[in-house]
Amino acid sequence: MITAFARTIADPLIREAIELQAFEEGRHGRLLKTMFERYGIDVAPLPLSTKPVGREDFLVFGFSECTDSVIGFGGFALARQKQIFPGALLDIFEHVLYEEARHIVFFINWWRYEEALAGRTNPIARLFSAFQYSAAAVMHQAQTAQGTTAATAAPDLTSGGSQAVLEGVTPKMFLEIALAENRRMMQRIDARLLRPRIIPALAMAALLGLRMLPPRETVSSPKLVAV
Repeated sequence: MITAFARTIADPLIREAIELQAFEEGRHGRLLKTMFERYGIDVAPLPLSTKPVGREDFLVFGFSECTDSVIGFGGFALARQKQIFPGALLDIFEHVLYEEARHIVFFINWWRYEEALAGRTNPIARLFSAFQYSAAAVMHQAQTAQGTTAATAAPDLTSGGSQAVLEGVTPKMFLEIALAENRRMMQRIDARLLRPRIIPALAMAALLGLRMLPPRETVSSPKLVAV
């Protein structure tokens, strides 16, 4: 999809950047395929679309990446903290996550550049548009997940299995880790570039809300009284 979209771009420098992203996304796919084969994980392939690719498709994809990346950053940070997977495997995915960070930073800067060229500089209208595309991205992901049959028998990579990543992790803990990892990834990128803001801002708002909740009371077992 990204390769097809790159062919529609007239600016040679932007086209080259999008082609590079397509190459890296393809490499990520081959890496995942190799990992699935190595560990015997049965995953149904996503059907390839034959529909023409336009700017709207790339926009929905880009905003979807902005959402997925923050979640992915948090998930892999947890896996590293808990030593769920082999360190060498996580080192490989560290490069993948950094490339995804570069992708979303490129995307948001490209989108703002396109909006400026079109004269759409009103910040409120731009924010509303970003929310619309983010919602469309979530809907697209839900439809894709609904139409894809995922396989069931994935072997445990460790004694605890992949579910151990989230074991004992509260929503508050996950948001704290995901936001910290997002900041770490963004610090590696040129400070002059814009960063995706919507998902980190929503995650921070949710985190602040969770921090304001009163602590859960521990339910003590009833005491036996001698009579």
